[in-house]
Amino acid sequence: MEIDLRDEWLENTTFDELAVGQSATMRRALTDADIAGFAAISGDLNPTHLDDRFAREEGLAGRTAHGMWSGALVSTVLGTVFPGPGTRYVSQRMDFLGTARAGDVLEVRVAVRAKDAASGRVTLDCSVRRQDGTLLMDGLAVIDAPRHKERVRKATGLRWHVFDAAAGVRSLIEQAARHAGLRCAVVHP
Repeated sequence: MEIDLRDEWLENTTFDELAVGQSATMRRALTDADIAGFAAISGDLNPTHLDDRFAREEGLAGRTAHGMWSGALVSTVLGTVFPGPGTRYVSQRMDFLGTARAGDVLEVRVAVRAKDAASGRVTLDCSVRRQDGTLLMDGLAVIDAPRHKERVRKATGLRWHVFDAAAGVRSLIEQAARHAGLRCAVVHP
């Protein structure tokens, strides 16, 4: 199942409808705003995620996304699409194998590994890959799958906007660096 996040409705797949091997895939482009927003919400202000120079000094290509961003993306798939509304997360195991950077397109995949009829629990294989196929996160999720069929309207009006003045200045400097010389004026009251 390929997920289209533009759909205005969320419809779940119940425990009884789930089958071993059934899967869903979602693709999402990682942005600077995603990284900054996750840092702000989580409080994880590790400079590896927010400072290019620091990240390079640590042997990385530049700022990277938080590893738990992978967990958030898996949660998005499980809670909104597959199985969808009514799903309750029970546990998650994740092995972080690589890093993602702004501009990467991430493929999030969940696949039913096992079902336990007595408890209503479902175990799913979870992975996140970069557009070049590199596996960034591999893990397992255990959920309580929905028991009743639900079709609900997706919440609308929810928008996240991160204003990062420093990112704007960095962008201007990067653009200016591409030119031999530029005249400019600075006006300040």
